[in-house]
Amino acid sequence: MKASKHLLIAALALCLLAMPPAASAGADDMRLLATYHVDGGGKALAWSPDGTRLAAASGNGALVLSASDGSVVFNLTVDGIRDSVSAVRWEPDGSRIFTSYSFDAGGYGGVACWNASTGAVEEFWNHTGGDCLDISPDGKWIAASGHHPGQSLTVRRISDGFLLLSADLPRLDAVAFSPDSRRLACLEAPRNLSVWNLSDGSHLYCELELNRMDATSMCWSPDGGFIMTGVEFRDPGMIVNIVPWESATGLGWGSFFCNRSNTVSLAWAPDGRLVMGQRDGSIFFTGFNRSEGWVNNVFLGCHTASVDSMAWSSGARLLASASSDGTVRIWGAPGTLPSKPRLAVALSAPRNTVTPGERLNLAIRVVDGNRAPVPGASVVLSSGAGGNLSAVAELGGGDYSAFFTAPAVSSNTTVTLAAAASFPGHVPANATYDILVIPAPLNARVPEPPVHVEDRSGLIVVFAGGAVIMLAAALAITEAGKYSGMVLFIPLYTRMKKTAVLDNFSRGQLHGYIVANPGVHMNAIRDRFGLSNGEVAYHLRVLEREGLVSSLSDGLRRRFYPGEGGPRERPQELTFAQNLLVGLMEKSPGITGTELARLAGTSPQVVNYHLKKLWRMELITMDRDGRVVRCFVRPERLGLFKRAAARTDAAEAENIFQETA
Repeated sequence: MKASKHLLIAALALCLLAMPPAASAGADDMRLLATYHVDGGGKALAWSPDGTRLAAASGNGALVLSASDGSVVFNLTVDGIRDSVSAVRWEPDGSRIFTSYSFDAGGYGGVACWNASTGAVEEFWNHTGGDCLDISPDGKWIAASGHHPGQSLTVRRISDGFLLLSADLPRLDAVAFSPDSRRLACLEAPRNLSVWNLSDGSHLYCELELNRMDATSMCWSPDGGFIMTGVEFRDPGMIVNIVPWESATGLGWGSFFCNRSNTVSLAWAPDGRLVMGQRDGSIFFTGFNRSEGWVNNVFLGCHTASVDSMAWSSGARLLASASSDGTVRIWGAPGTLPSKPRLAVALSAPRNTVTPGERLNLAIRVVDGNRAPVPGASVVLSSGAGGNLSAVAELGGGDYSAFFTAPAVSSNTTVTLAAAASFPGHVPANATYDILVIPAPLNARVPEPPVHVEDRSGLIVVFAGGAVIMLAAALAITEAGKYSGMVLFIPLYTRMKKTAVLDNFSRGQLHGYIVANPGVHMNAIRDRFGLSNGEVAYHLRVLEREGLVSSLSDGLRRRFYPGEGGPRERPQELTFAQNLLVGLMEKSPGITGTELARLAGTSPQVVNYHLKKLWRMELITMDRDGRVVRCFVRPERLGLFKRAAARTDAAEAENIFQETA
């Protein structure tokens, strides 16, 4: 044992003698660009693939920070988790974030998968996670420590959970995929480093135990030829901090780099720059290659406590370091810190001319500088000249909606609506939309014809009586009949001044209900207030005659709207079948009729029928592409149509096309 110790010290001495003077290796250009605070201390870091955000794991959970200003974009928290987040990784395509928990509510480890656009948790896998995890560079596999008996290490396919590899190993402190995604390095704390071939499960060991080392961290070289480990020597007389191991053989390279503190984190850039985070808070640059060994030793900067994690951004332009002192620091050349991405917001409405009391549906869309939708934004609406604005509702996919009710005006008035959108880490955006409010025109009084009563006898009287009975029966069947039948009797009632129309209690109730529920049908009004058919028809006819409401026939029903002109300008409602087809075309622009029929579960003939109707409504275009016709939605026309609510009853959904064809 003493001989081994003497050999190791001799090798160390040779290494120190052979080490060249300090060189830059890019370190001279690196500066501290920003310092951000993280509650609970930074335990692990991961850059987003585009280099604009940082995911950080801490003792209080995980969060996503904007790299430009440190603002919190999302807090990634799972109900019932009682322990801290031990690791965090970003999926290579930037769509999802994975976090590993040492323990969940049941006392077992778990891995959470988050939507990187919304911060919402998509999946949680119990018993899968633990102290560490990694995502393969090709985005196909996830490796994690676990708590199942015999499965302390698992490698699964992300898409379907297929178990590629499992092993019963001692406690794992770190796992890391090779740059080509074909091998996995496992740091079995504190004294074993194993390398696994994922194609056949074979593995080899790098014997840290033989060299009396306790490993703290590891990382792969850019070419996959070496695995670098940060170590603490158990022998106080040995001041060795990092050791390279040949990944193909498991042999130590025999050259050790020394500085004044133990190395607890490592990060190796694609250009060969290797950074070490020390327990005393210092950060050093170095370099290592097969031909030259160690090539430099440059001090970069420091934290006030142990540097527990470091990560290079895409392209190695920026380095992030996290410390138990509760800070995350970003290092790079001056001017390389990403600027805040800008938001863009669009505000629109089906039309820009309304009358007092009329209600408009407002559409708001929020996107970033790459025109990608921004869900979860804060959208605030304001009106410059009165009127009522509803709360903003999020529809998903960067789309939002609200309602505007026009104010009472005595002359033509332009109301400017303003939308302000903000999102953490982004430059806010504003948009305006002008609406012209025109006073409601006075209603022209049209004299009603007098009621003529003619005396008939004989057969004419019999036929007339039969006709009246048949007409009455017809009028009693439908809403339109009940309502239209009141035309025969309205002239018998005394006319009144318009100002006194709403003095009647029941009539005032009906008018207020229609204002609050535009498009409500006659039977719903009757049932709501417990009136007879005759009473509700009479009051509605009076309100319409005086211009306080307007109506429109809708099949067997008659629907009522506030004021005049409402129903003539309301959006045309799509049928359930039309809505289904439009939705499929929105998801797959250029889809063919045959594909639509397959996805909708009906025949091509039925789909063709509905496509022709949508084409005549100018809602879609049908472009010939060789022998097929491709269908596209006209987004600029969507606002003119009311989308039918989705059906949830499977039995009803099967009959959508039979009902509407």
